Amino acid sequence: MENQLSTLSPSTSPQVQKVLGAKREVFRSWVDAGFITPSVQRSSQQGEQNLFDRLDVYGAGLFKHLTTSLKMKRAEAAAHVAGWRAMIKSSPAQFRTAASIGGILIFIRHGGKVISVFSAPSMHEYVATLGKLNGDMRGKTWDDILVVNMTTIVAGIEDKLSKIGE
Repeated sequence: MENQLSTLSPSTSPQVQKVLGAKREVFRSWVDAGFITPSVQRSSQQGEQNLFDRLDVYGAGLFKHLTTSLKMKRAEAAAHVAGWRAMIKSSPAQFRTAASIGGILIFIRHGGKVISVFSAPSMHEYVATLGKLNGDMRGKTWDDILVVNMTTIVAGIEDKLSKIGE
């Protein structure tokens, strides 16, 4: 699980769909609407496959968690995933491993929109991060904080991918 994400082979739509436990039509609608996007290759013609890198798959898992477990609207969930991806992409490449991406995600929201995303590797670090957030967010307007345990999402995805031969 400590592999660099960029060195892992891409996953196809059927693989991601299976990992998520989503029905084919539902998964296809998520992709067609742009809620889940393949960054390796987007199918543009019949017979061509969508190819998802590992970060795409983790994002799809986060999207499913937000829409299923938290009953978040799909567009709102997609915005949360986009905020998470932006946070990951801004981190140095050497830290983009499955283990470092898993952790506690902290979404700072205002007016129903994500205004900031932070990550902490453990619950202890999460509490310390909240203290830092109090100082960082002073003077800024925000409504609430959404906390998601990304560790369980990443671990579940890795477990299912290993069982389908990744």
